[in-house]
Amino acid sequence: MAAPSEGFWQRRGLFGLYELLQSWWRHRVSFLISVFVTFLALALYYFTFVGERPTPIFNFIQRLEFASLDTRFRYRPRGIAPVDPRIVIVDIDQHSQEVLGKWPFSRVEFFQRARSFYCARKLQDAQAAFQGILDKWPDDGPSRAYWKRCQEYFFEEPPSDWDGVFTMTHK
Repeated sequence: MAAPSEGFWQRRGLFGLYELLQSWWRHRVSFLISVFVTFLALALYYFTFVGERPTPIFNFIQRLEFASLDTRFRYRPRGIAPVDPRIVIVDIDQHSQEVLGKWPFSRVEFFQRARSFYCARKLQDAQAAFQGILDKWPDDGPSRAYWKRCQEYFFEEPPSDWDGVFTMTHK
């Protein structure tokens, strides 16, 4: 089955093309604007995304995109997407790197931080820190043991004079 407009173009022949060009000429201003905008968009796309190195226009568009994303997050309704309390933002600045050493920190440094939470009786923070260690190094036995101790202390709190030492009460 032929397309509905196929017979139209065959009957009209070159006269149809002439009418089309005449229609474009009557609307030449809007046509030229649309052609100009199309070429401008293609040039912008080429220089932004196809070029070999980042261009100033790419940096501008990227900054604009990030700023609009920040604004959308800043003004979004609170009830739509509540913030997950498990998400923690850790900021590592120059001073922290001078004190703690180069990032990424070693397993020992992570363990010391987690154990400091444990000794300070911040058991939820300690368990989360030990879980982070276990996520990265699943074979870490001491972290697994401290994680389990934190879990036990959730059910039965340590005594008030507790100094961080675990006393085994059963085998």
